Amino acid sequence: MICNHFIFETTLRGFPMIRCGNYRFSKDFCRGVRTRWRCLKRAGCPGSITTIDGEIIKVKNIHNH
Repeated sequence: MICNHFIFETTLRGFPMIRCGNYRFSKDFCRGVRTRWRCLKRAGCPGSITTIDGEIIKVKNIHNH
């Protein structure tokens, strides 16, 4: 599935999240202004998004589920 539409949301508990189609990504770690988001669906899924200052710069849209 190729997703070109990303939605920045918050979870019910107030944590930041990115939604892309049926996939949800949570904030994994930050280093300076760079943030890595990981797929929420399954531990070990290689799907990820990288942002700099809230702008998406890299999408790894490979999922194992």
